[in-house]
Amino acid sequence: MPRRGAWLLLTLGALTAAAGPVKKRGKKAPPAPASAQVKAALDAAQPEVSACVLDAAGDTSTWTQVVAVRVVLNGVGQVLEASAHLAPEGPSAAALKTCVEAALRRVTWPAPRAPLTTAEREWTFSMQ
Repeated sequence: MPRRGAWLLLTLGALTAAAGPVKKRGKKAPPAPASAQVKAALDAAQPEVSACVLDAAGDTSTWTQVVAVRVVLNGVGQVLEASAHLAPEGPSAAALKTCVEAALRRVTWPAPRAPLTTAEREWTFSMQ
C-alpha cells in the first residue's frame, strides 16, 4: 500500500507541474513604445506652444491661458487633425489657435502603426 500512496503523490505533482506557472495579476503592462513616443513628441511641442501664447498675450501684465490640444495621427505619423481649445478665449483667440495648430503640424511625429492614434494634452500658462 505505501507504494500506491507514493505513486498517487508523484502523479499529482506531475499534473501540477504540467499546468505551468501561475501568472500574477495586478500590475499593468507598460505603455506601448509607439504611444510613449507620440506622448514625448507632444511634450516636445510645448516650447512652440508657449511662444504662441506669449505672442498672443502681448503687453498684458497678468494673465492665465489654458491650451488644450488634440492631434490625430495616421499609421505613418501624418497629422490628420490638429486642434486647440482655449480658456479663456480673448480677442486674439483665432490667431492663437492658428499658431498652436501650426506648431503641432511642424512636430516630427513617430509612426504609431495603428490606423488612428489620438494624443491630447493640456497646458496652463500664466503670468503674475
